[in-house]
Amino acid sequence: MKTKKPILRLAALAALSFFTGNEIVAQTNIGAACGCPPVASRTAVTISSLSNYTAVVGTQGGTLSGVTNLTCDKLYTMDVKTYIPNGATLNIQPGTVIKAADNSASGPSFASALVISRGGKIMASGTEECPIVFTAAADPMDGSYGILNNGKWGGVVLL
Repeated sequence: MKTKKPILRLAALAALSFFTGNEIVAQTNIGAACGCPPVASRTAVTISSLSNYTAVVGTQGGTLSGVTNLTCDKLYTMDVKTYIPNGATLNIQPGTVIKAADNSASGPSFASALVISRGGKIMASGTEECPIVFTAAADPMDGSYGILNNGKWGGVVLL
């Protein structure tokens, strides 16, 4: 009677063949297909430092009013909750990387998150070749940040 071990070995070998080392290059070179600079050379920008950002007392965050454009030549850090209120629009260019700060030590209400309020708009059309990436601030973008590093930020919320 034949065992299923050879089939399992073949399946494991096939799964491993997808990890060729190019994943690391892909992370450091996000957006290259659409003309974006390497991630390491992008200018760092904190979302709460943008000119149209207004802190809102009691929310551990604030709002981005009007139209905000996030471009792939910068590396954005979301350090607090960021709300896109009714009438405001957030445009995110393909190839853009947005990292979120880990505020979990201060409690769940301090989690960094992007919240699109009812009537607010997010326009984010990434592609396979030129994705838009949301990740944790601790992610070095070199393939070493494990998938089990969850709960480091609040996520993207559409209301």
